[in-house]
Amino acid sequence: MRRTARRSAIWVALLIAAPALGQSSARFEDVAVQPAPVAGPTLASFDSWATRRAQTFVERAQTHTRRGDVALALQAYSEAIRVDGSHGPAYLGLAWLREGLGDFSEAERLYAAAARLSEVAPEAYARRARLRHKLGRGQEAIRDLETAVRLDPESPARTRELAAWYAERQAWPAALALWRRVLAQAEEDGNANEIAEARVQVQALSLLAGESDPVVGAARAHPNWVRRSIRSAAQRNAR
Repeated sequence: MRRTARRSAIWVALLIAAPALGQSSARFEDVAVQPAPVAGPTLASFDSWATRRAQTFVERAQTHTRRGDVALALQAYSEAIRVDGSHGPAYLGLAWLREGLGDFSEAERLYAAAARLSEVAPEAYARRARLRHKLGRGQEAIRDLETAVRLDPESPARTRELAAWYAERQAWPAALALWRRVLAQAEEDGNANEIAEARVQVQALSLLAGESDPVVGAARAHPNWVRRSIRSAAQRNAR
C-alpha cells in the first residue's frame, strides 16, 4: 500500500515537471545555423587590379610618346592616375611630358606628388632637382638631389651628379666625400673604369679641399680651375 502511494507521488511529480523539461534551457539555447559567408573581392585584390590597369595606361602613354602623339600620351597618363592615384610611374611620365612642353610649374607639382610615393621617391626628387637646376634655383636643386642620394645611396650616377654640383659651388670637401663613396662602391663592384675615374676625382678634390693659400684661392676663381686640377691629377696618376 505504501509502495503504491510512493509510485503515485512520483508520477504526479513527473507530470508536473514535464512541461519545464521539454523547454530549452537559457544556458544552452537553440541557435540557428547560419550559412558560411561567400568570399568577396578584398582590398588587396582591388589594389592589384588598379595597379595593373594603371600600368596598362602608362605603357599606352609611352607608346603614344614614342609616336609623337603627345595629346594621347597626356590623356593616358592622366587616366592611369585616375585609376590608381598611388602609381608612381604615371606621375613621373606625366611630369616629364609637362616639363618637355614647358609647363614647369605643373611638372614641379607632379614631381612633388611622386616624391610622396616611396616606390619612385628617389627618382622624383632627382628629376625635380634637375628641373630646378635648369631654372637657376641652385640651392633648392641641391637640397632635392641630396634627398634623392640619401634615399638611394646605391646610385653612383646621382652621387656623381651631386658631387659635380658641389664642385660648381666650390664645396670641395662635400664633393670629395661623395667621390670617395663612389670610389668605395666601384672597388666593391670591381669596375675598373669607374675606379680609375673616381681615383682621379678624389686626388684632384683632395688638393682643392686642402688648399688654403690665398694665391691658390685667387686662382680658383678662374672658371677652368677645377678642370685643370683634375687634368693634373690624372696626369700624375698615369705616371
